[in-house]
Amino acid sequence: DLDPQASLSALLGLLPETEVHANQTLYASIRYDDQKRSLKEVVRPTYFDGLDLVPGNLELMEFEHTTPKALTLGDRRQGIFFTRVAAALDEVAERYDVVVIDCPPQLGFLTLSGLCAATAMVVTVHPQMLD
Repeated sequence: DLDPQASLSALLGLLPETEVHANQTLYASIRYDDQKRSLKEVVRPTYFDGLDLVPGNLELMEFEHTTPKALTLGDRRQGIFFTRVAAALDEVAERYDVVVIDCPPQLGFLTLSGLCAATAMVVTVHPQMLD
């Protein structure tokens, strides 16, 4: 769940703001500092057999704030921002047939990183008249 609103996490039975603590979201695997963790440590099972989750919560917004600083400093040893989600997913790719990335409803650094990691996209729209 790459969305700080964490709707997917909630849909799968978690209470994102009380059951997901610091460094337990995908941010743990894409952050720029020494607290970075392997995605293998962050993935958790859900109540559905064969369905795992990397939960989201508001902590993911840190990526939107730390990425401009990382871009300004020009430190690319760990990869530029749009490769970080793909690099994290590569750590667990052999475990899964399909990975679904629920992106935020805006075009920020999180969404761009998720789109760059994806091999296909599903874009949802409301079937209604335009305002």
